[in-house]
Amino acid sequence: MTTPARPPATAPARPATVSRIAGLFVPLAVVVTAAALLGDAGGDLTTRVATGGLINLILVLSLYAYSGTSGVLSFGQIGFVLLGAYAGGILAMPPATRAVLLPALPSALAHITVPQPLLPVAAAALAALAALFTAPLMTRLNGIVGSIGTFSLMVIAHEVAANLRATNGAAGVSGVPATGGPVTPLLWALVALAATAALRHSRTGLRLRASQDHLPAAGSVGIDVRRARLGAWTLSAALAGAGGALYAQFVGSFTPDSLYLATTTLTIAMLVVGGVRGVTGAVAGTLVVTAVYQLLQSAEAGFPLGGLTVPAVDGVAQIGLSLLLLVVLLRRPGGITGGREAELTRAGVRRALAAFPRRTRSRS
Repeated sequence: MTTPARPPATAPARPATVSRIAGLFVPLAVVVTAAALLGDAGGDLTTRVATGGLINLILVLSLYAYSGTSGVLSFGQIGFVLLGAYAGGILAMPPATRAVLLPALPSALAHITVPQPLLPVAAAALAALAALFTAPLMTRLNGIVGSIGTFSLMVIAHEVAANLRATNGAAGVSGVPATGGPVTPLLWALVALAATAALRHSRTGLRLRASQDHLPAAGSVGIDVRRARLGAWTLSAALAGAGGALYAQFVGSFTPDSLYLATTTLTIAMLVVGGVRGVTGAVAGTLVVTAVYQLLQSAEAGFPLGGLTVPAVDGVAQIGLSLLLLVVLLRRPGGITGGREAELTRAGVRRALAAFPRRTRSRS
């Protein structure tokens, strides 16, 4: 009696997953880094635009981590941004400054010191804890009901911050030591890119994307949608908290209104314009909307046109952004990228390398 031959050993799935994550991360990281370096080389204005754009990219990627994977458009991420901004801003201030500017701050917080490089980490951890606290409710809500639930979360966060005496209420926080340059935001943007690329190609990301198309069918084949959403919700909050801490150090002073409806609209517009269902869409939307919004803001102040001077008009940037969003929704509902990813694959790299010598010989 002969024993059946053993089937050939299959390669483990992990290297393939790692290669797919790297294939998505590397080209986007190159584009983001190049844009940051280009902005930093252009002068003070472009450096500030690049830094603000990188922070916005972190916020948009945090929005993608939940909304882009689960299909539930979330307004609540801005609440985690606000929490991260307060945590990072207050902890960045020297204790002596806190005693003067925030006299009602609890003594437990008045004397804590955190090294500046770790401020986004501390803010991300605090936001992740808040996400775990809110997850049992938020992860069970679907569709428009889920969006309204996250909107309520945003309103609660804003009202608590606006009425909290310990942090000056609606007057907000000032005196946060400002950090110059896009280096730290760039590093965190790359971290956010790596995290969201890993989420997209992970089992959690695949299960969430499967649940977008047919939620009951996903449950019928054994997908625990709430458990999958918990991971995405927590990651989304952590990235939002880190982005909030970077925002606080970028602007130096802020109020609860600084991180409310306008910021929510801007980040959602960036994700929708680029493409809700892809990491590439988050990057493309941030780049496009940042450039367009900056041009429109410059136009708001008035500009010369031939022999005439166009007067300053308030609201041009918001109106222009809204029109851009409407055009994209009408002409390309899937966004600029249509949900496609700019991924490097082994086959694609081999084809490019094989074609390169032929092009070189033809030119010679």
